[in-house]
Amino acid sequence: MTTATTSDREDTSPASAAAWILVVEDDEDIRNSLEDILSEEGYAVRSAADGKAALDLLKAAGASGPHLIILDLIMPVMGGVAFMKVQKQDPALAAIPVLIMSADKEHTTEVAGSGAAKVIKKPPKLDELLSMVASLWRP
Repeated sequence: MTTATTSDREDTSPASAAAWILVVEDDEDIRNSLEDILSEEGYAVRSAADGKAALDLLKAAGASGPHLIILDLIMPVMGGVAFMKVQKQDPALAAIPVLIMSADKEHTTEVAGSGAAKVIKKPPKLDELLSMVASLWRP
């Protein structure tokens, strides 16, 4: 099942009201936790349960797309590697930095040179995650 969700939280992002982060994660608990953590830090967050849902959300957003994508690798329907291939081929999406988050060491190593801005091991340490997000945030 492909689902995309938009957080119901008020937009209080560190920059402009139009700036947001896309979280792409199939595990609902992890996805919700990331939304909560990032929202508490002042970021606007939208999420998708797989790569296809994320691409659908990005197409619907058009020019007001996210300023950062946090991406799991192993997901049903469309995984992170397939998502990144499509993203990097689309000129409108290619410049959006991607933070890969995965528990799978083999796949994490595989995508380290694939255009991902940063890679973090799952589960991430909170301070490390927030530091990486802050370093990649370009509203």
